[in-house]
Formats: sequence, structure tokens, C-alpha cells
Amino acid sequence: MSPSVLTAGVARATVNPPLTLEQGVWGAKAHVTPRGLESDFWVTCLVLSEGPVTSVLLDLDLCTIPNSRADRIRDDVAAALGIRREAVRVSVTHTHAGPVLRADHYTVNPGGDENYITYLREHCVGTALQAARERVPVRVSANQGHCTMARSRRQRLEDGLVVAGYDPEGTADPTVSVVRFDDLDGRLVASIVHYAAHPTTLGYTNDLLSPDYPGVTKRFVEATVGGTCLFLQGAAGDVGPGPGGFLSNLDVVHSIGTQLGCAASQALLEAGEQRFDYAFSTVVRSGADLGVWSRTTRPVPETPLLVASVPVPLPLQEQPPPAMVQQRSEELFALLEELRRTGAPEDEVHDVAFRLRRSNMALQRSREFHGRATYDLEVHLTVIGDVVLIGLPVEPFCEIGMAVRARSPFRHTLLSGYSNGANGYLPTPAAAAVGGYEVDQMAFAHHSADLLTERVLELLDELAAH
Repeated sequence: MSPSVLTAGVARATVNPPLTLEQGVWGAKAHVTPRGLESDFWVTCLVLSEGPVTSVLLDLDLCTIPNSRADRIRDDVAAALGIRREAVRVSVTHTHAGPVLRADHYTVNPGGDENYITYLREHCVGTALQAARERVPVRVSANQGHCTMARSRRQRLEDGLVVAGYDPEGTADPTVSVVRFDDLDGRLVASIVHYAAHPTTLGYTNDLLSPDYPGVTKRFVEATVGGTCLFLQGAAGDVGPGPGGFLSNLDVVHSIGTQLGCAASQALLEAGEQRFDYAFSTVVRSGADLGVWSRTTRPVPETPLLVASVPVPLPLQEQPPPAMVQQRSEELFALLEELRRTGAPEDEVHDVAFRLRRSNMALQRSREFHGRATYDLEVHLTVIGDVVLIGLPVEPFCEIGMAVRARSPFRHTLLSGYSNGANGYLPTPAAAAVGGYEVDQMAFAHHSADLLTERVLELLDELAAH
């Protein structure tokens, strides 16, 4: 096989969480464990190779996965395939109706999350091995569609408080980016759908495990266009599903997931036409004289594949000592357990659960960043011809993704958060000046987004010149 030919293989496994794990990352929720499963959770793996270069992309139906646990998955997959860890990307869809997998969380099932992580690791390795075995030569095409499902969630109240709600006038990115991989007979092997919107459709009142709208979108695309679909969450730090979110309405999940699926399917079908050339052929006499055009399949172009992982130092805000925050979390956890044991009123349970959630988040930041002035944030880049996939272990605001795409030297630029770990929100400086939940939970200095944007663009210029 010519080293200039790009190959692709895809595989999937069902990885449903057990009903014994805490469900839903909501401080306001009254329940702890889920009562059931709305639809299957998946791990989907795409393996690409071109000459000596191999890239592995894992799409998991999860909310977040800590850096250390993402690295263990990457190490296992890399060892199984004989490649570098940096060639493996672990991305989550960010569904908030999944299990809680943060290592610092005070759980009702000690060790249960670690057992599930082990289960996930095994299936990540298995799907990677299967996808690698099933690689075939492919041609790549990409396109963009339009979907207005995503809405700004930075709602400013009359008293100036900024809440995670719905702002109809706020900025959201309607761009749906798609990439398709067809074998040389024109059969769709795999597709990527990239969009930015928090999967928070199912909120604190929901007690069903669910992949939320990304699961609906993937199923719709596969039923409509074919192949196996991966979903990459975009720069969704400040955008969500609009006024239908935060409750437990499954009809909204299916509606917005289908809306996105329609836009993605149309863009994928249009991208599939890129493999053809048309030329006027002849006139056929009929009831009307018919101008007939001939269709020929374009030669498969060379599609270079590059994978890079670059640490970008970002300045940090000062964090309190972990021991102080941990003590507070332990006290709140003990109080929450007592309230639940004694059947305390729901509003009291909500109040303590909310404070524990915030304390746990502060504990995660203090453990990771206390005593440090900067943090090396991993920027993961995969170049597939004129397509570049960018993965960041943060929740970037949508304007960051839009700015990088607008100035990128690549024709198709897909910037994602929620990849290879979780280091909290990355608001723009303008948003940081306003405040709000995302800013309160931010570990980085307020100007970090601008620094990261410029460095990412420098890296893209270097890769484009490669």
C-alpha cells in the first residue's frame, strides 16, 4: 500500500454506566443514583494512518474525565497499538446526565467510579484495536452546515447577577462542521460531527442516564447517511440548548438532537458530492431537448496526516491550600449524608448539595494548581489534509472557537474543548470582566484565552507550512 494513501477504520462498544454510580453533575439534584437508562452510552474510535503516522480519536459519551484518567486511557491505547501517547485523543461529549467520574468527588459508592474507569479503558483499547484492524484506504471530504439550536447561556438578571440560563441576544456559534471518510468504492466508513452546545438539556430533576442530544444526533446521522458517526463537542463553555434545557424533558433532547442531525446529515451529503466532477456531454432529443452531463469520480488526492501535542503555559490565579478546602468538603459531605438519612426537607438537601458541589470543584482546582504560577495546557492537533482538529482540556467560550476558525490557515478548523482531561472553564477576557459561574470556577488568569488563541494560531501556521 502506498505510504501516501490515508487509511481509516472505526469501531464502537456500548459502555453503559452501572446504576450504582452517582449520576448527574448538578448541585441542586435531590437524587444520588439513577433510576434507569434512557439510551446506550458509547465509546467510538476512529483510527487514521498515513505512512508511519497513526492517529487515534476516541469519542466517549461522558461529561468529564480527569486528566490522570484520560492519560491512563491514552497510555493503554498507545501501548496496544505501538504508538506514542500524543497520537491518542480522548474526547467526551460532555453530557451532564452521565455518571460522576471526578477523582476528588465524595461518592456514595467508593471505588465504583474506578471500576467503571477500568471498564472504559478496556473498551477503549478494544475498539482501538478493532478499528486499526479494519482500516481501509479512504478519501476525505469536509463541509459546514448551519444549526441555531445552540444559544448563549450567560443570562444577566436585573440585579446584575449572571446565571447559567438563556440569553436570546447572546453570542452562539451556529456552525456545524462535518468530516466524512469514504472508502474507494464511495461507501461512507465514518463521519465526524462537530458542534458547540452544552448537553445540559436533562438537568437536575432528571434521574435517567442519557447521552443527551449528542446521542440522538449520532443515531440520526447514521440512520440517514450511513457509516459510524463520532461527535466532537466544540467551544461550548458559554452556550447551551436554550430555554428548553436544565429540566427533564426528553422531547427536547430528541428535538434538538434531530435538528442538529438534520443539519449535519445535509452537510455530509453535500460533502459526499465533492468526489465527483461533472461535464456537459450531449443533447438528447426528447419532449424537451435534454442537456446531459457526465459524471466522473475524481482521483483520490494525497491526504497528509500529522499529529502534534504542544504544551502552552498559561498564567493561573492563586488557589487556596487543598487541606483547607478538603476539610470543608468532608464536613459538607457528612452533613449531606445526615440530611438524606433523616429525610430532611428537599430544599435543605439542595442547599447543602449545592455547597458541596462548589466545594468539590474548588478542591479539584486547589489540588491541581495550588502554589503554581502557570500551567502547561496541552493543545492537541490532528491535521487531515485541509482539515485540522484541535483538542483542549478546558471548556472554552464559543468566541474562542470562532476566532481561531476565522484566522486559521486551514480550510476546515474544528476546535473542541473536553479533550484529554478537564481543567475548567476558559472565558474570554470580556466575559471574565462581567463575572458569573464560569468565571467563578476559572483557574486561569483572565487574559489567558487571548494568550491561548494567539499561540494556537501560531501552531496552525507552523503545521500549514509543514
